[in-house]
Amino acid sequence: MGEQFADDRRDAGVPGSAAAENLELPVRRTDRSRTARAGAAAAAELLHGDYADDAAFRARFQHWVNQLWAQKDQTLSEKLAGRAA
Repeated sequence: MGEQFADDRRDAGVPGSAAAENLELPVRRTDRSRTARAGAAAAAELLHGDYADDAAFRARFQHWVNQLWAQKDQTLSEKLAGRAA
């Protein structure tokens, strides 16, 4: 029982697992799917670092978070512009 779950998908949420490295975020089929995969790869790289004591890592992490906010703002602006039309 449960053999259908025997592959690596069960570990997809575990950082450092083989499945987590191949994780694709569930997004609608648009050009954003490539962006989501790239963002997941960047996030996976940022799972391993010392935010408190490594200034270079902290800067990369902050840059990544700022990009997420910018993408979110762009997506909201596009959706709101579509509603106004």
